[in-house]
Amino acid sequence: MLVIGVQWNVMLCYFNLLPIPPLDGSKVAAFFLPGPLREKMWAAQAFGVLPLLLIFLVPGVARVLLAPASQLVQALTGFALS
Repeated sequence: MLVIGVQWNVMLCYFNLLPIPPLDGSKVAAFFLPGPLREKMWAAQAFGVLPLLLIFLVPGVARVLLAPASQLVQALTGFALS
């Protein structure tokens, strides 16, 4: 159960830090962007659900985006995710 808990926490942390406007990663990215781009990032929050839907509805997109997190989980726990 500990390994599964680590897997879920790392995957959710990584996913939440993706720079897609409704997620927290967009706020971190906006901090480092210059003014005009930051304003566009904030304006894109109204449409942020659409990229999230694409991540989960288009086959293979979630696997590609979460591959680095999967490798981190494997390094931390020694178990491969399937």
